[in-house]
Amino acid sequence: RGFTPHWFTEVVLEYEQAAQGGGDLEAVEWENVIQLTEQGEYSFDWGVLIEYSHALEDGHADKVEFGPLLQKDFGRQLWTSNLILEVPLSGDEGVEWEIATRLQRRIKPAFEPALELYLSKDELQIGPALLGETRTGKGLTVFSWQAGILAGLTNDTPDLAVRFLVELEFY
Repeated sequence: RGFTPHWFTEVVLEYEQAAQGGGDLEAVEWENVIQLTEQGEYSFDWGVLIEYSHALEDGHADKVEFGPLLQKDFGRQLWTSNLILEVPLSGDEGVEWEIATRLQRRIKPAFEPALELYLSKDELQIGPALLGETRTGKGLTVFSWQAGILAGLTNDTPDLAVRFLVELEFY
């Protein structure tokens, strides 16, 4: 469910913690996903991401991220892939890009294993992930989570990264 049948929007707080220190709230983001095709209407389901990110740390620029979203059902498997461009709104940083892709096995909504790959100009990471979702209150509240361990495959990529996401949606 979304703001409209084809527009899904959310506010995200971005928090990051380095391996040897405390964490920081880095940004507040307004994320918008627009569904361009109905699920199953074509061979692939298409959408687009448009996001504004307001930096909370000194020296970091606000930015806009956008790009295509692609999804394909293979029975109990789900493949998703995103190509995202990140454009800073100030400073002298250039445009960055990232490709994220996931192959997910649908077992039950509360527990789904996956394999994830992230690629950017300088980094390449791959690793297993677990995802889950539960609905409460007659399906009007959704709690979802994702956790993954990513191995770095280039010299510029950290050897190991842990990814964790928790969402609580109200309708």
